[in-house]
Amino acid sequence: MFHSLFDFSIGKFMDFSSLEFLFLFLPASLLIYHITPKNFKNASLWAVSFLFCLWGGPFCFFALCSSIIFNYVFAFFILRCNNAKMFLIFAVCANLSFLAVLKFIGLPLGISFYTLGAVSYLVEIYNEKNTGAKNNILSLSLYFSMFFKFIAGPVAKYKDIKSQIQERTHSAEIFANGIHCFVCGLCKKLIFANTLKEFFSYTKALPSDDITTLGAWLGIFAFGLSIYYELSGYFDMALGVGKMFGFELPKNFDYPYKAKSITEFWQSWNISLYEWFLEYLPTKNIFLICLFSGFWYGSKINYIIWGLYFGAILLLEKKFLFNVLNKAPKFIGHIYAIFVLLFGWLIFAFEDMSKGLAYFGKLFGFGVNANIDNGAIYDLLHYLPIFALAAIGSTPLPKKLFDKIYGKFQIVAIFASAALFLICAAFLLDF
Repeated sequence: MFHSLFDFSIGKFMDFSSLEFLFLFLPASLLIYHITPKNFKNASLWAVSFLFCLWGGPFCFFALCSSIIFNYVFAFFILRCNNAKMFLIFAVCANLSFLAVLKFIGLPLGISFYTLGAVSYLVEIYNEKNTGAKNNILSLSLYFSMFFKFIAGPVAKYKDIKSQIQERTHSAEIFANGIHCFVCGLCKKLIFANTLKEFFSYTKALPSDDITTLGAWLGIFAFGLSIYYELSGYFDMALGVGKMFGFELPKNFDYPYKAKSITEFWQSWNISLYEWFLEYLPTKNIFLICLFSGFWYGSKINYIIWGLYFGAILLLEKKFLFNVLNKAPKFIGHIYAIFVLLFGWLIFAFEDMSKGLAYFGKLFGFGVNANIDNGAIYDLLHYLPIFALAAIGSTPLPKKLFDKIYGKFQIVAIFASAALFLICAAFLLDF
């Protein structure tokens, strides 16, 4: 069965789409933060973030505290010692080695994000050693622990967030915008990601002889859309909560399914991770970047093959295919990108590669008893509305429409957000 990308064997944080987060932790955290005097707001956010981490279990809390202390100490050595580069290299290698080990044993939530953040912090301290860099334990611990980027990021580089730790703007308009972003992400997760994920799980669990060609295509379309809505949904929730606390997080998704090539897709999917690799990896080899991206999602062989697959496609595009696509009509490039992505998600979806290959064959009529049957037609008609809405929602059109309404009829947008939140609450109560 397909599991959430955010279900790991060690540690379990509060889900942003859970009742305890929506109706207990988030309201209480916002209340504590906003009644706290300005000079102590960072301390209050630090406190609720550590509480969020502690909820994930003692190991997660211990790992976070250890990482903060370790990187604070080595940042101190980098600033004070003559052989700063040696300390930098050692600390970076130690952080990445720790991350690699945990990838193999079951990664606690959040560690990926603050470990890459630690590398960013150390490099920033090193680069600004002679220009007044400051190694502040509270700023460092807040940068590592901000709970709204614990589950799905983004990978916020320290240089992009440090000024906001020192000073940020709070206003009713920013807070309201944060609510809209959060509700949008909640809808993505509960209405689209969960429904589409369930459909793929249902298709995948069918006896092999019962999967038709049409059913196989519907299943892989559902998976491709569900993984986008889950990741971007969590990010929108993180972005929204960040705004409520006065933070502006870097962009992580830019409608990747409107891409006309895999190169375009890669530049608009998990943007903060891609940019981190480009800036901090000691290589700009796109093949290696894709390999590391696959490893980022997990140590299973299918994730590694997924990264290698996209690395090979990107190399082909760089050599000659991208020029061909640029000369072709746009719809040709879009169709090409969608099909390449679907085959990539097929690799991603199956840890058992033999089952993945069998499913791949069914997409083209191999190993099926029928290309179409009554069950597949029923599934198509039953899920057609959610497929259509999900496809439209993966384009910029809904946001443009919302922004237009919000600009002219703010009260309508507010009621729309409230209605969507109630619908999401109903989904939670139903499940």
